[in-house]
Amino acid sequence: MITFLLILALIVAVAAVVFALQNTDPVTVSFFIWQFEDKPLALILLLALAAGVIIGLLTILPGAVRN
Repeated sequence: MITFLLILALIVAVAAVVFALQNTDPVTVSFFIWQFEDKPLALILLLALAAGVIIGLLTILPGAVRN
């Protein structure tokens, strides 16, 4: 089961990197009071992916520690 999850995570990571590398146009992102201007779309996508992974890990952490 662990092997399957690792392979699935690797496939998702590779797909995200390929997708991000194909989207290099500069974009402006506004989030509440923050504004990031002319950053590559690939950087924004990878940061969003990293934030999702961190949030996912923090979500499962209490159950993993309890076990």
